[in-house]
Amino acid sequence: MACSGIDMLNDESLEEDMYSDSSEFYVAVKPQGGGIDSLAEFDLRTAAYKVEEGNNGSKYPVEIIMRVNMTIKDVAKRHILPFLPAKSLMKLRAVSKEWNQWIASPLLAYNQSSTFQKLSGYFYQRLDNVDDPPILLSLHRSAIGVPSPSLRFLPVKVKVLSSSSGLLLCQGKDSYYVCNPATKDWKKLPPPQYYHGSDPAVALAFDPQFNIESFYRVVAAVPVLDNPVVCFEIYCSESDSWSI
Repeated sequence: MACSGIDMLNDESLEEDMYSDSSEFYVAVKPQGGGIDSLAEFDLRTAAYKVEEGNNGSKYPVEIIMRVNMTIKDVAKRHILPFLPAKSLMKLRAVSKEWNQWIASPLLAYNQSSTFQKLSGYFYQRLDNVDDPPILLSLHRSAIGVPSPSLRFLPVKVKVLSSSSGLLLCQGKDSYYVCNPATKDWKKLPPPQYYHGSDPAVALAFDPQFNIESFYRVVAAVPVLDNPVVCFEIYCSESDSWSI
């Protein structure tokens, strides 16, 4: 816990584009794998983020909604929800199954990261006592927060090592974990090739504004034994593997 707010053009220009060569739409999307495409341009005429192939082999958006046909529900989903903080979005998932699916979608997360950029707060933890869980110091308690600021949804006790755009990198007894405290989603990373130690020099890199599939990197500076050099071991979420 997808592009800038979509600026719908006037209905006539959109209608003309709908009947033009469908290949014109294809330049507006950029494949990222998994059947999902990121928005490569920000002057889009549609709210589409998936494409299908027509009989003539050309690509076209799955979803096209003209402004005249948009309902209040469509306006709220596309032009209001992206401006809300994560805490409010989590409550709105209970509105309906449709809203739950939309709020959980990577496209909304991508939009929300571009439009709502207020700092939520800071995670604080005493590193001299790893048994103490982290604490969220919220800057706006009434509107912003997370369901489990102590990260008790993780399977083990952890210490927070790094954060990036709403994701946390944590270290357990023998593994790294990347989690989203707003949604309580988490992933245990595979073991690295080198021993990183109990106090590693490591950082998480995640930029959701240009990354609809939520790919991230973990970069660790690892000293080489008996050598005055440091190598960098990088975890890539696309391949779920470490490399030097």
